[in-house]
Amino acid sequence: MNFKTVLVCAFLSVGIFSCLNRIPAIEGVVIAAEGAVSPQWKEIIVHYSYSTHMSKEQCNDWHKERGFDDCGYAYILSPEGRIEEGRSLDRIGAHARGHNAEAIGIVFVSKGQLRREQIESFNDLHKKLEAIYGPLPLRVHKEVGATECPGELITEAVKACVLK
Repeated sequence: MNFKTVLVCAFLSVGIFSCLNRIPAIEGVVIAAEGAVSPQWKEIIVHYSYSTHMSKEQCNDWHKERGFDDCGYAYILSPEGRIEEGRSLDRIGAHARGHNAEAIGIVFVSKGQLRREQIESFNDLHKKLEAIYGPLPLRVHKEVGATECPGELITEAVKACVLK
């Protein structure tokens, strides 16, 4: 086994891509699979579920009802700040028509208000994604589509750089 093989095995055995600890991993969250060919991510589009609970399975069901393959968001942030992986980053999302090929979709499980735990988890995830993909400016869904998503309070949080 050469160094590269050992390195790949280490990445795969941990289950996350952490760039040799230069990018600390988020426990249980896959940032990028080793060897995956991902779309050219240029921004993050923030959404909300307008609900108090949504799992990946519920997102899958809801999006399948709307004609998508599965959950269109890359990450789901629970009210407790838990990050659940949705659609893999090696696949184009299904969350903002006309922007899916270049934007990572992140949904807050919320009816419009954010909890401190969600803000902290989001900011941590955003930093880690930028360490891999470069600058990823934040936009809200209603900036790119005819919707009120993600509501006024989350939109204000993005604009005020509470989410960064």
